[in-house]
Amino acid sequence: MSHSVLYFGIGMTTTGYNAPSVNLPTGGLPMDLHHPFVREFPGYSDAVRSLKSADGKFCTLFDEYHALDDQICRIEEDVEFATDQQLEELKFKRARLKDSLYAAVQKHGATPLRAN
Repeated sequence: MSHSVLYFGIGMTTTGYNAPSVNLPTGGLPMDLHHPFVREFPGYSDAVRSLKSADGKFCTLFDEYHALDDQICRIEEDVEFATDQQLEELKFKRARLKDSLYAAVQKHGATPLRAN
């Protein structure tokens, strides 16, 4: 007997004793959980590269941001466990780090590169 359930918008089917298989919505792609700073602000990649090599504090914040982003992704992918409140606190901390990094890039005097 086969059972289908809806789990966070993704249909999952289990058959007998087999592990569940994930069926993505037709035409849809899985949501990207990672938020790398340079992908969030691609026009500032040169400024980020410059700051990472010249500013130890920026480099530390940058590394902390990405370690936190990886931790959040592991929780969202059910690799690690956290309560909803813990996850929200981690996301809030990630947002504060992103704000700090963005402010540093702005202070550095960078103007975003525009794609043609």
